[in-house]
Amino acid sequence: MEEIILTITLIIMMAAAAIKFLGTKSIAHMKFQISQQQNVNSEAKGRLKGLENKKKVIENNRDLLLAKKSKLSKQLDALTADLEPLEQEEAERQHRDEEQE
Repeated sequence: MEEIILTITLIIMMAAAAIKFLGTKSIAHMKFQISQQQNVNSEAKGRLKGLENKKKVIENNRDLLLAKKSKLSKQLDALTADLEPLEQEEAERQHRDEEQE
């Protein structure tokens, strides 16, 4: 009877050791997967931050270019308005010169 109890105890101890080994191996594998996923997440966050910074730079450049475009458009309108009377004067002068000839 003692031999049966000893054998059963030994089998239970081996099963417990096997379960502990498999549990430890499973936990180590999960930790490895978690660390890999954390690396992927941190890399993706880094790329996202870089792209957000590029987007801000592009938006700032766009705003600056739009401001310059607006300013140049206003200057062009003003210069065009200044040029019209001069062109009219030139046309009148040429017309008078042609009549005098």
